[in-house]
Amino acid sequence: MRKTEENEFMYLFIALRPFIRGFNYCRPVVVVDGAHLSGAYKGTFVSASTLDGASCIFPLAYGVVDTENDCSWTWFYEQYKHAFGERKDMCVVLDRNESIMKSVRIVFPNVPHYACIWHLWKNVCGNFKRSRKAISDLFYSMAKAYRKEDFDKLMAKVDRIDQGLRSTLKMQVTKSGQEFMQQ
Repeated sequence: MRKTEENEFMYLFIALRPFIRGFNYCRPVVVVDGAHLSGAYKGTFVSASTLDGASCIFPLAYGVVDTENDCSWTWFYEQYKHAFGERKDMCVVLDRNESIMKSVRIVFPNVPHYACIWHLWKNVCGNFKRSRKAISDLFYSMAKAYRKEDFDKLMAKVDRIDQGLRSTLKMQVTKSGQEFMQQ
């Protein structure tokens, strides 16, 4: 836990030993997010999780921070790194929050980070209302494609429905600092 000089709450980080040990048997994909707290106690609940071998959500760490900003996310990632270290082939999936992206680059400079498919879909829904129903199944099939040629075939179908979607997806994902598609 971290407090201010006036002994006021700032940050809390919790990683239970079974979760720390269990991460070695899970996929090296860490999903992070924050949720604003309401009620008597304000702040932001932050969490990191992954998927286990059965594709079930496996919690890794959580905490509460006073506000979601560069300092609080950097502190959270420093505590995470201290507890879990840095795994081979590890990556971080996030909602494209600028503070989260910046903190990942600071604390884990060699770990790539990617945009969350759900958040990408929400942006697509906002920008492509007319063709949303037509591209929904294609979008999620593209997200699950294992081979580039399968992905490219699906993207060609999307192009026939709405040619602007390719550039929008590329822009949305590139904003998180990662290449989405290689041309």
